[in-house]
Amino acid sequence: MPEKSGKGRKEEVVTREYTINLHKRLHGCTFKKKAPKAIKEIRKFAQKAMGTTDVRVDVKLNKHVWSRGIRGVPRRVRVRVARKRNDEEDAKEEFYSLVTVSELPPEGFKGLGTKRYGTNCIAKELPPQKPNCSASLRSTEIEMAFSWRGSAF
Repeated sequence: MPEKSGKGRKEEVVTREYTINLHKRLHGCTFKKKAPKAIKEIRKFAQKAMGTTDVRVDVKLNKHVWSRGIRGVPRRVRVRVARKRNDEEDAKEEFYSLVTVSELPPEGFKGLGTKRYGTNCIAKELPPQKPNCSASLRSTEIEMAFSWRGSAF
C-alpha cells in the first residue's frame, strides 16, 4: 500500500454541524433512562465522527436534552462538533471534541446536511436545485393529446 504523506484526516482542527436522530437511538429505552442515554449516544456519535475519545458536552446542549424532562427527549438535535487541540500539559490525547447545540432554522430539520467549517474550508452547502420541469411538460403533452376533441381540462 502507498504511504500517506502530510497530516492525516484526524490530525486537523475542524468543526462540523450534524443532525442526530435521537429517536432511533433511544428506541426501546426505559423512560427513566432516556435523557442520560441520549447524552451517552451524543458522546458516542461525536467520538465516531471526530475520532477522539475525549468528548466534552456543552451545558446548553445538556439543558436542551433535559428541557422536557427525563422522558421527553427531543427526537432530533442539531449539534456543532468541533475537534480542538488539547492545551493541557498532562493530556493523554492531542485533540478533544466539543459538542454544542446549534440553532435550528424555522423550516425545521428537512434538507439540512452536514456543514463543515475549518481552517481550509468555508461552510459548504449544496447549491439550490433547479425545479423539475417534467410535470409541466407532461401536462402540456396531455393537453395537446386531447385538443383534437375540442375540450380542455
